[in-house]
Amino acid sequence: MEAISNEICQQVRNKIDIKTIFKKSVDPAQAIADIESGIQVLDRWQQEFYRTRQEIENEPSLSRWEFTDLNKFFEKPKHMVLVLKDLRTTCKISQEFYAILSEELAAVTGSRVGIDNVRDKVSDHVQKLASFHSDVFLPENRDDWQVSFNNFNAGVDSSEEETIALINATFDDNLNSAAGAFDL
Repeated sequence: MEAISNEICQQVRNKIDIKTIFKKSVDPAQAIADIESGIQVLDRWQQEFYRTRQEIENEPSLSRWEFTDLNKFFEKPKHMVLVLKDLRTTCKISQEFYAILSEELAAVTGSRVGIDNVRDKVSDHVQKLASFHSDVFLPENRDDWQVSFNNFNAGVDSSEEETIALINATFDDNLNSAAGAFDL
């Protein structure tokens, strides 16, 4: 059973490479779909295991299907699901930021430099996750991953505040006069 679990995990890992999933050449919607597929495969593996086990236990002619340490079988898939959910969140957040921090916003606000700075900061936060120093899918790296993901979230919160301040400052500055309001 452990070999089956490891093979399923390896197939998911082969499809989702943290080093490349966030690259600009990767379509964010496709990255999210791949991550969601990985989550579904890992969840389905556990569901099917327990369903099959229940079927065997319900059959009186078959002996009980017992494994000594189910936690060991499912430790890696469960950890991988948690990491994949974090990666999905990261993809969605970066996708939203890039949509908001668009060329149109730069044109409306007249603050291309400010918009570019925030975009660069978001890219840096994502890149720090992509360059995680260890194998993100190994359960023994859980604590280090959680620290990195928490740092990402803190950085995103800071970038969000910066974006709001930039937009507010632009509108405050431009709405002080009728001409400025008309230009917007």
